[in-house]
Amino acid sequence: DNMRGKTKLWDKILPDRNGTYVSSVLAMLCNLVTAYVVYMLCRIIYVAVNWRTFGEGFGSLSLSSLFSGSLLFDTSAILYTNALYALLMLLPLHFKETVAWQRFCRSLYLWVNSVAVVINLADAVYFTYTGRRTTMTVMHEFANEGNLAGVFADAVLAYWYLVVAGVAIIWLMGRLYVFPAIFRLGANTRTYIVYYIVQLVCLLCFVPCCVAGMRGGFTTAVRPITISNANKYVNRPVEAAIVLNTPFSLIRTTGKDVFSNPGYFTEQELDNIYSPVHNPGGK
Repeated sequence: DNMRGKTKLWDKILPDRNGTYVSSVLAMLCNLVTAYVVYMLCRIIYVAVNWRTFGEGFGSLSLSSLFSGSLLFDTSAILYTNALYALLMLLPLHFKETVAWQRFCRSLYLWVNSVAVVINLADAVYFTYTGRRTTMTVMHEFANEGNLAGVFADAVLAYWYLVVAGVAIIWLMGRLYVFPAIFRLGANTRTYIVYYIVQLVCLLCFVPCCVAGMRGGFTTAVRPITISNANKYVNRPVEAAIVLNTPFSLIRTTGKDVFSNPGYFTEQELDNIYSPVHNPGGK
């Protein structure tokens, strides 16, 4: 009876029907669309939490421009973070047509995108102090902080509603996840040949689209997109945080040199060269 119960449960998760040659491809695309929805929900919460900053000029912003810019940066982040998941779903190997493989792909997808949700929502709090999306400079900003656990605990208690929102979004993402119906190849050699050809073609079509999405398009004028490109879609620099997402900001600044004061002159040397302070009395 226990085994029958488990079988019925998995039948609900993995449809008990023979899939098609592109079942895994279609399922992957559906799940990437869900990732877009998740990123947009996180963005709405991000803006709502920091409405005091964004509300002033929000009415003058073009919603179509905001939406198109958000899609551009979300596409880059989603493809970067889900590249391994997409590869596992598109590999031209019939070994992936198993329950175990699809369960692993689901776990990978949920883990990666759950981290993205946490990062986006946590940054909604940190924006109050920085006025921008968090970049890899955060590693240097907290390098000498000895009480990170306490700071994190205080933030969780103060912003408990963001924790609730994060859990709800992750739960929704799990509920919306689409499993492909397992394609049973059987013993027909022709079926195997067609399967491998179709899967290979899908992979070869996806790879250039994936690279273009990561870099911001096919044209050389926008490759690769950076954080500064977000200003194109808003009126004020601070509003760039609306169209950006935190995973993108972290990815794009990984390995970049952190700005530091070169210290060409001391304060005394600068004062000797030129001082902006003028005494009308000549003293």
